[in-house]
Amino acid sequence: MYLAQVSGVTSPSSIFTTAHQLALPSTIVGRSLLFAIAAAGLFFFYQLLVTGLGFMSSAGDEARLAQLQKQLTNAALGLFVVICAFFIMQILQTITGANLI
Repeated sequence: MYLAQVSGVTSPSSIFTTAHQLALPSTIVGRSLLFAIAAAGLFFFYQLLVTGLGFMSSAGDEARLAQLQKQLTNAALGLFVVICAFFIMQILQTITGANLI
């Protein structure tokens, strides 16, 4: 079976066709949360690169290593918080039956 022969598939742009659906608070929160996850992932990757370069160029300075380790820990915790927010929204969506994300 070819992809063109599959029936029942709709265009992704048909999900939000009216301005009324775009103004729903759940739609706005869901879209912003997905954007926050992507932004947090990119920021974490940037922090990972910066701290990695810092570890290589620290030349054994204990204070600098401690600062870099704290910076990397904070970046990982921030990513964890954003991902947990996504899963909490998924749980709320299941419990309430509302289309949040």
